[in-house]
Amino acid sequence: SRPLQALCRALARQHFIHCFGVLYLTPPRSYAVRPHSDDQDVFLLQIWGTKKWRVYAPPSPPGALPYSDEMIGKEREYNAELGEPVMEATLHAGDILYLPRGHVHEAHTAGEASLHVTITVQTSDYGWGPWVERRVQEILRKELPESLSHAARRARLVPKPTSEEGGMMSTVADEGTREAFDDLLTQIVAKIDLNSAQRSFLDHLEEMNRIQEEQYTRLMKQADKLRLDREISTDSVVQLSPDIISECTVGSDIARFRRGQDVLQLKICASASRLINQLADHKPHVVKDLPCGDAFERVCVCRVLLAKEVLQLCRSILK
Repeated sequence: SRPLQALCRALARQHFIHCFGVLYLTPPRSYAVRPHSDDQDVFLLQIWGTKKWRVYAPPSPPGALPYSDEMIGKEREYNAELGEPVMEATLHAGDILYLPRGHVHEAHTAGEASLHVTITVQTSDYGWGPWVERRVQEILRKELPESLSHAARRARLVPKPTSEEGGMMSTVADEGTREAFDDLLTQIVAKIDLNSAQRSFLDHLEEMNRIQEEQYTRLMKQADKLRLDREISTDSVVQLSPDIISECTVGSDIARFRRGQDVLQLKICASASRLINQLADHKPHVVKDLPCGDAFERVCVCRVLLAKEVLQLCRSILK
């Protein structure tokens, strides 16, 4: 969205050089995330509804900030004893929670849905370790003399057997191999210094900003093409598309939309069922007059139905 992109630009310019935001919409009575840790610092901005968070101390060793491959709970469930949480908080609209890098956390919703924004600062990229890894890769691939570059790709670390019959493997390299390996390390180390590290760090984050801008521009063009960029407000007038048959009983958490032989089934919050049931009459409705307990939810539901091409915006405004 434009406001979220503008926020990320401002934070990057004033504080972080680069950051990005992601919106998370979570249904009621759902575990949004299982216990896990991140290699980044994040700020959680609660936009709508509520969400309960539990935050635990980082795993041992204490004080060690994780590299990207040391995050836990991402690829598989984290089964270690979590202990008592260091913090429990229920976020309401307008609240902000800061989660430091490495802290294990989990979240769930209660009886209402939740919408929050996660602003991520890629602090794992700020450390020396990740930069050295990237820099060595750059040097190996792009900056070595051709002969040494080929040797680095071709040479093997497989030890030689100590006898013709095989058996024990020797880790004592011959003089030529050792000299070639030492030459490789010398040239790599000569290209690594603090100034080049800082230049490379800034170049890396600026490249992330460029990619982010390109992706944002492409998505906005797609939105314009699909006519989804038109703002739906509480004063907008909407109507079920003429070729759509809507089926949604009050209190249900399922809505079905039929167009000929095609059926679209959507999982919904029960709080939206009265709104969708009302739209089934195919009459124009002002969004703010649709039956729903929350003004923001009205707009969100209409926005989703417009994106699914079962709802249309009316050209004329009801008087």
